[in-house]
Amino acid sequence: MRPTESMPTAGRLIAALLLGGLAYYASSIVIAIWPVEYNFGRFREVCGLTGVLMGWRVIGRRLGRGYGWYRCGADRARGHVVLVVFAIVFQ
Repeated sequence: MRPTESMPTAGRLIAALLLGGLAYYASSIVIAIWPVEYNFGRFREVCGLTGVLMGWRVIGRRLGRGYGWYRCGADRARGHVVLVVFAIVFQ
C-alpha cells in the first residue's frame, strides 16, 4: 500500500475542500433555478458533505500517480461522476 492511500496529505485535503465547495455551489444553483414551492431542506449541506467525502476518498486516493494532462483529467472526471451518483443516492 502506498503512503498516500493510508494517511492524510495536503493533496487529499485540497481535493476534499475543492470538490465539497463545488458541490455546495452547484446545489445552490440548482435550488435557485427550481420553483420556489419546493422545500429542499439540507440539500446544499448534504451535497457539500458528499463532495468532501468523494474528494477525500476518490480523488485523493489517485494522487501521485502521474501528472500528465490525460491522467489528471481522467481522475478529476471520475471524482465528479462519483460525486453526482452518490449525491443522487444520498438525496
